[in-house]
Amino acid sequence: MGGLGLDDRDITELCSQALLSLHNMQHLYLGRNRIGDLGIDHLGKAMVKGMPRLRRLSVESNSISHVGAKLLAGTASQWTRQLRELHIVSGNTLDSVMTRGLTHLRKALTSDKKQRAFGIVQ
Repeated sequence: MGGLGLDDRDITELCSQALLSLHNMQHLYLGRNRIGDLGIDHLGKAMVKGMPRLRRLSVESNSISHVGAKLLAGTASQWTRQLRELHIVSGNTLDSVMTRGLTHLRKALTSDKKQRAFGIVQ
């Protein structure tokens, strides 16, 4: 779904429609769209409900700021324990504020007792 020009409203609709078929999804690529902080928040909440096997999430080259990274961190600890890769930075602003947002996100995604191998790809 990369490069389709999806925006926040589209992501909200996509999450609502797709939850029924996402149970077995392992890779979700939403890079190179127009997803912002609101859209990434909706995506994070949807992941809590129905993506137990997701291993790789790609949302790079969108309009996600440190606010979106923190919103994503708020739900990240409830996601699947299978997630190993998050592609978020390329094309999004990487400054000291975004770096702090990513720190929150990394902490949320590695907070379980197993300390699973996880990488935020920059």
